[in-house]
Amino acid sequence: MTARSANWACSGLTDIPDQGLTPGKMSMMENMAKKKPRPRPSFTREFRAEIVELCRRGDRSISEVARDFDLTETSVRQWARQADFEAVIAA
Repeated sequence: MTARSANWACSGLTDIPDQGLTPGKMSMMENMAKKKPRPRPSFTREFRAEIVELCRRGDRSISEVARDFDLTETSVRQWARQADFEAVIAA
């Protein structure tokens, strides 16, 4: 290995920015792990059933119903799937 290639191989090591791993500082992952999860709203079975019924009527799409009630589209889709599953079990 020549002196020139040795310098090239090591030059990148000094350009690495501080990753927050200095003593006394927490890394980004440690900061994220310490945050409290945001509270999740709870909805009654009746409310979820009404939302699913609104979607099934066909007047509005799932995304429109979710937007109108300030819900996530994913939640409404899960509620609809759960209602379908419960209907099959009950039959």
